[in-house]
Amino acid sequence: MSQPQKPTRGIVTFSCLAARRHLFEKILPQLTAYYGQPAAPPVFYNFTHSSYYEKEMGTNLVKMICGFQKLCARKNIYKAKWKAFKLEKKHSHNSRRLLNLDPGFLSAENFILLTFKNFSHRIYMRKNVFAELTLQYSAAIKNFTDLPWTYPDYKQEKVKKYLLKLRHFLLGK
Repeated sequence: MSQPQKPTRGIVTFSCLAARRHLFEKILPQLTAYYGQPAAPPVFYNFTHSSYYEKEMGTNLVKMICGFQKLCARKNIYKAKWKAFKLEKKHSHNSRRLLNLDPGFLSAENFILLTFKNFSHRIYMRKNVFAELTLQYSAAIKNFTDLPWTYPDYKQEKVKKYLLKLRHFLLGK
């Protein structure tokens, strides 16, 4: 019979998508005030994986992913989605978002994204927030592995390498 285990804490991440780089400089201090300093320097990449956001945010979009040092209890990760929602509204203009913030949670075992949208592979957390298992850590290959629904930009080795750095920070390596 299994025994109850206390869940481990993890790293809160934010992926920020924007057409204007100066928005990263504005949003990062707001996130660090709440989640602590970055656990590793943020990674930037051109977002060419979808045109979904172009109508609202423009073209030549850049994405930044950053994980923070202040560890978070799993029961509280839903709060990161609400924080993202409030920051997106704060940084909107004429009812259009200037940036898109996707919060995530990294544990030793996996990486999840948080969303307000339900789907077959998402698990309800609380307060209208769902969790989506996005990547799994494989001890056999010492890297993260994709799932059928993993977004293309999270499949990139650049992103996985960054998440591995965060995992090392989390495990104290």
